[in-house]
Amino acid sequence: MNQETDPDNGGGSLKHTPDCGVFLTWPEAGEDAFHPEDLKLAQEWIPSDRVFFRPHFDGTYYHLYYGQQSLRIKPSMWLPIADEGFRIGDRVEVPSQLMKNDPMVATIIEMRFAQSQSVIKYTLLNHEMPTPRTYLADELTLLSQRHELLHSDPEILIQPPPVNPNDSGISITDA
Repeated sequence: MNQETDPDNGGGSLKHTPDCGVFLTWPEAGEDAFHPEDLKLAQEWIPSDRVFFRPHFDGTYYHLYYGQQSLRIKPSMWLPIADEGFRIGDRVEVPSQLMKNDPMVATIIEMRFAQSQSVIKYTLLNHEMPTPRTYLADELTLLSQRHELLHSDPEILIQPPPVNPNDSGISITDA
């Protein structure tokens, strides 16, 4: 987990990314909170109950993802949500759970926060059709592996050790 400084929160407190959350209200900074190229999309998505994934902070903007689409926002108040490990686009299995569910393999197409229950509800795509009901995390099993790239720290430089031309790399020691 990366720890990053949030400049709008006392200048020294640490924010943990990646994390998840929702914007139930429009940010207090208004349109200035968003990167100008992302404003139109932000106006469509925020405020809402969409659960965004926030993997990193670039020094000015947090990068929010909802599936493959993303937008950039300056540090703003949002409601953090516990990350249940699922993302839009993940392939999941719905086991029958003693005939409670119709078993299927599907893809997550929506993640919405149900504030009254404090849970994320997942809408699935099965046979190219959205499922008629939503599912909770404990009803799903992740099938796809996700390879999320970590952002490197530009201050860390890893150099190989110097090579000694007379050293074969093999050393024998007496025990």
